[in-house]
Amino acid sequence: MAAFTLAEANKLIPALAALFEEIYALKKVKWLLEQELSSDMEFWGSDALAVDNPDRQKMDSIMSDTDRIHSKIQDKIEQISSRGCIVTSIDQGLIDFQSIYSPDTYFSWKFGETEVKFFHSTDGIRKSIEPFKE
Repeated sequence: MAAFTLAEANKLIPALAALFEEIYALKKVKWLLEQELSSDMEFWGSDALAVDNPDRQKMDSIMSDTDRIHSKIQDKIEQISSRGCIVTSIDQGLIDFQSIYSPDTYFSWKFGETEVKFFHSTDGIRKSIEPFKE
């Protein structure tokens, strides 16, 4: 696992923000496809996956597109992790960076922030997040 200075963590923020924007756009498309598929499945009931269902090809295409988008999302998450960052929540946009100053101290960043503003210590359990004091 990589360890970061505060400056090194902050240098990654623009790239991480761009990756989160891509992830959220992909998640939105995936959600819309899932809603369409759910509607079709509800309409057709037990015949939804029948070979002779006139919407079967469309539903297969939606399922395939959904799988492809899921893979793209996983790839974006891997791009974040491969930089040495710890993804703590995709939905909340939370990233931790292990500090070079202590193996039990992590810098915390949330999507939407322009820089790292918080840190937390841990002994295996995430403790309260504290702002940096000026």
